[in-house]
Amino acid sequence: NPGRIGYVGASAPYVAYVSTGSAWAEVITSAGSAGDPYVAVASSGASQSVNVSTAGMVDITLTANCTLSFTGATSGAAFSVRLVLRQDGVGSRTVTWPGSTKWSLGVAPTLSTAANAIDEVVLTTYDGGTSFFGDLVAKGRA
Repeated sequence: NPGRIGYVGASAPYVAYVSTGSAWAEVITSAGSAGDPYVAVASSGASQSVNVSTAGMVDITLTANCTLSFTGATSGAAFSVRLVLRQDGVGSRTVTWPGSTKWSLGVAPTLSTAANAIDEVVLTTYDGGTSFFGDLVAKGRA
């Protein structure tokens, strides 16, 4: 499955890999005691799966129009993840959100499309991943 993220290691520091569909590519991670685990995805591809139980922040460089999905939420616990969405040097990449994403004011945000622009979105679930509540918290950073 393209975009799936897996971890190798019994304890920190973990080595993370993301599936490209035909191979696994190593991604940069940092799981220090000072904050949430961080995952950098250097190339989004057309789809990206984010495991909300293993990453507090996921930094994704959009290299194609990308459909996101969220996994790892379990019943009885709240999960939150911050997505850093970076346009590549080409820009104009779009993100398709799962239908279960509920947005402030009822509409998905319009993300920046300029080359190398950076937006940040925070998503939270309280119901085991049935719904994710999203907020655009930064737009157009460069």
